[in-house]
Amino acid sequence: MDTTTSASNTDTWRPSWEQQPKINNLLRPYSTAAVVCDGRRPRPELWDICNGCILWLPPKPDVGEIPDPRLSSRHPDFFDHPVLVLKVEITSPRDANVLFAKMTSLDKTPLERIHSSHLDQYLPVFPAKPHPTSGLLLRLENERPKRGMVNNSYVSIHEGVFSLDYRALRCYAAGQKADGYRHRLKRESFDQVVTELGYSSSPWIETGGLWEEFIRKHVPGGAEVAFDI
Repeated sequence: MDTTTSASNTDTWRPSWEQQPKINNLLRPYSTAAVVCDGRRPRPELWDICNGCILWLPPKPDVGEIPDPRLSSRHPDFFDHPVLVLKVEITSPRDANVLFAKMTSLDKTPLERIHSSHLDQYLPVFPAKPHPTSGLLLRLENERPKRGMVNNSYVSIHEGVFSLDYRALRCYAAGQKADGYRHRLKRESFDQVVTELGYSSSPWIETGGLWEEFIRKHVPGGAEVAFDI
């Protein structure tokens, strides 16, 4: 895995949490996101990962140890794809397990062109076309240019749920300005996914409250300092 270095080492851009002195002082000791050059996908900070966000599963040789036998047994072609985070199980400010569903571009084949027996295995994400039979279309919180999906993408609901250490995952987008929640489904779209999967996720946290929630639950004494409790 990447060497642990704080994202604050870059002079060209600072993540939003570093621009708030109180938040920066509380979170910086737990930073594990390495600074990367443009063109590469950075590791998201733990407090920037949440259910509904879309991250990137690197190529299998780059992942490192894979305790989940269902994931470790997968062919290398399964990797190097986006994934949808279903749940984040945090055990300490630097440790967490992420449960996710795989996403796919179907090799750029429109969903309506695949065999009808496979249609119910995939849920399209905007800007892909709505599902040809159900009309369902998952939407992102932020669909501005350069903030949406690069290719037409689909959540694969027939392959199940997988788990991995959060430090093995990368941001969906490349470059220094990426973060974990930049690509996140709207709450109602996420609810549709977990319903189709038959999966029970953790409570939804609004994107604007991720840092506060992390500090309150996982940074000793952090809530009193940051929020004047």
